[in-house]
Amino acid sequence: MSRNYLVCAGCHRPLDIGDRYYPGICCTLGVCCAPTFDALLQEPTSFVERDDDTMPLSREKRQAMLDEHLATGGRMTDSMALEVVE
Repeated sequence: MSRNYLVCAGCHRPLDIGDRYYPGICCTLGVCCAPTFDALLQEPTSFVERDDDTMPLSREKRQAMLDEHLATGGRMTDSMALEVVE
């Protein structure tokens, strides 16, 4: 079953049930366009608090997110598209 109403804001590809996506503040990005974990350190102004999109995430929070991902066997180049369309 296709969820064609949910599309990647970067490439406009429809997201289907089971597809992974990155829930941005004002858009949804599929695996193809989502940031990778290394962007947490390389593009610090791209990440903001979930409850206040005017407040950039602190370096400590970004580092903690990266450390948690790496501790579970992840890589820096993994996509941050971890949510799954249901």
